[in-house]
Amino acid sequence: MKKKLIFLLFLLLITKDLYPQHCGSLVLTTPSSVNANQLWPLQLSWKGLASEGDMVLDVQVPDHFTLLSKPTMALSDSGNAFLMILSSPFTPAKEYTIKVTLEDESEFTNCLTDSVCFQILPVPRAEALLTETQGDSLSFYLTNTGNVTLKYRSAMILPGEHLKSTVGRSQLVKQQLLLKVQSLYGWDTTITLFSKTKTYPSVISVTPQSMGAPWVRWDYQATVGNTFSSLGRIAAVQPKYSLNLQLWNTRIRGQGKILSDWGSFSAGKAVVQAHNLERPYKSSFINTSLNLHSFAAILKMLQDSQLLGIAWNNGTHSHQARLHRTQGLVRLGLKSSYAKGANNINLQLIDQSGQLHYQRKKDKHFLAISAAYIADAQQSKSPVKSYLRAHSSGQRGPISWSAQSSLFESTTGPWNHFHLLQTDVQLRRWMCSFQTTLTQAENATEKYLFKTNYTSQRWTAQSSIERRVSLFQNAQYLAQYNLYYRPSRLFLQAGYKQNLSTESWSIQTSGSFQAPGFSMGWQGSLLQRGSHRTPRFVGGVQIGRKVSTGTVRLLLQNTRRGSLAWSGELHKSSRLKELKGRCVDQNNTPIAGVVLSIQGKKVQSSTNGDFEFQELKGEDAHIDIQASSLPFATSPKEGFSVHRALVKRSQKTVLVFKQSHGITGQLIVAYSSPAELRSGIVFQQYQLLLYHDSGEQFNAQILPDGRFTVGGLPCGKYRGVIQPLPQGFSYENIDFEVSSGGLKKLSICFNQLVQNIPFQTL
Repeated sequence: MKKKLIFLLFLLLITKDLYPQHCGSLVLTTPSSVNANQLWPLQLSWKGLASEGDMVLDVQVPDHFTLLSKPTMALSDSGNAFLMILSSPFTPAKEYTIKVTLEDESEFTNCLTDSVCFQILPVPRAEALLTETQGDSLSFYLTNTGNVTLKYRSAMILPGEHLKSTVGRSQLVKQQLLLKVQSLYGWDTTITLFSKTKTYPSVISVTPQSMGAPWVRWDYQATVGNTFSSLGRIAAVQPKYSLNLQLWNTRIRGQGKILSDWGSFSAGKAVVQAHNLERPYKSSFINTSLNLHSFAAILKMLQDSQLLGIAWNNGTHSHQARLHRTQGLVRLGLKSSYAKGANNINLQLIDQSGQLHYQRKKDKHFLAISAAYIADAQQSKSPVKSYLRAHSSGQRGPISWSAQSSLFESTTGPWNHFHLLQTDVQLRRWMCSFQTTLTQAENATEKYLFKTNYTSQRWTAQSSIERRVSLFQNAQYLAQYNLYYRPSRLFLQAGYKQNLSTESWSIQTSGSFQAPGFSMGWQGSLLQRGSHRTPRFVGGVQIGRKVSTGTVRLLLQNTRRGSLAWSGELHKSSRLKELKGRCVDQNNTPIAGVVLSIQGKKVQSSTNGDFEFQELKGEDAHIDIQASSLPFATSPKEGFSVHRALVKRSQKTVLVFKQSHGITGQLIVAYSSPAELRSGIVFQQYQLLLYHDSGEQFNAQILPDGRFTVGGLPCGKYRGVIQPLPQGFSYENIDFEVSSGGLKKLSICFNQLVQNIPFQTL
């Protein structure tokens, strides 16, 4: 036994000498998160490394990362060192791991290993460049210069890639093109591109502003079902007089008014009020006011009451003293108002009754408080006895609110109260609303409503849940869902509503379509009242058509009911003449973007070459063509001033343009480096040399925005050369051919050469 112990001890001593023992450690320290295209240090700290020779450092970095410095490690059992790491501009945003191994070069290697994790932060970024303006369309490059995938409309753009797109001029807002770019990280931005070329509509339509205010407006609707009914209105409104008439079947009522410097006079039959403390009622009336500097005398006569007063107004203050005579009783009334800044106060006293109202509106905040006391002698004509009301609304950031409270005494009962509170929260495309209503009257009720909205460019989704509780009814729960779709001329809606307590439900759908001179709308509902009833359908369709004097609408319903409506207006000056036309070349190909003017009105030919002028005067029209709006090497066949006779009220014409030989194009730049490391390209320091097959040479000067044009070129094949050669950039061969009567369009791209960062050893 002793011999075995001695042998084991001897073996242990030999092993200790042959294999040195150590308990060393290696620790890596680096920031927990870094950005793409960033240089940062990685610190190494080690101790307890028993080494017989120089140490060897092995660093394993993932793709998208470059090790810029790798120090030479001298013999040392402990120490510190730094590594410099560079991330590429388009490093995807996620977690990465770097592994480091430190070992010696002796025969029996000792090594220390450690790894560190870090996060590349998402950096959404985009740039755009307007490349071409042609007719009523714009072309641009949209480049993803960040490290996350971007979304423009329905297209996805990967980091470092670009998207070429074309949009119509109709999307320009004050010569600006707004590009909305989004990412999956909740980031969105709007890039603004400027179009130097001023744009005009292709059609100048007649508008109420251009024709002056109408002197007559009317609306009339006749409905046929189980019974016949009609409803109409006609109004004549001018600066000095007005006339309004309303029709209900065979009954007509209305009023007329005359204005002048000395005052006003109005008379008629309508819904009126003797003063604000009485409920409105129908009555014949005569109102007269006489202006005397800052004072005015007032006379108002109704069927059962009269008013005589005098008013004073200086802009900030206004006061009235009035005598009211009703049923043989004469009462004194006072009315006063004061306004300064955002504050407004109104006070009204009639005999023993009074009303006070205070209002303040500043920015997005509103406050109103009103109170009234109605004497017993006047309660027969008042809707309430007395009341106290308050209303407040406002907005701060994404949160908006509205609150109302009323305490009132009805003419038939005790004091009652009503309270309403609504809060809305807007979070980007989401909108959340909560509303609660409490009413304490003859039947106390409570209502709680929660609603959410999600809106995209054309879609809106809405859902809500509501709880209702009343004194004589159990709690009711109602759920509702709606979906809206709004393209340019179309509107669609679909909804579902269900009472979870009674099993009643309904499905609704509606829509409308707008076209020049025509409209159509429809609406339908499938209703289920209770679980034992058969669902029924209610729906209708409406068709509208513009006519010379307005719009005619026909409404048909499946309940055997229909109506015909007519609305319109008349102007003092009727619509004059119109001229429609088209811009084409010798081959009858449309030419877009041609700016034309007649009698001070300007239009621009559309994509199809169409244009239209309306409300032209006289018997002749001189069409002036803007030369700068024409495509290169294009000129009007009849000259830049064209005469057309306006014989008929509406007529058509064709403007023909001829083309010469030439080329037009633009230089663009495709960068490979990040935006902060780019140096701008000065286009005007370069020129384009064109070499014909015959050896003849042509020069093209490049404008600051990269555009160039060359006219008068002979037909044949050409090779282009850019001089001087841009440093750090390359371009593909420029080979093209010019044919007879043709115009060649070129697009030359400067591609930035990839710059490799050399490996450094410290």
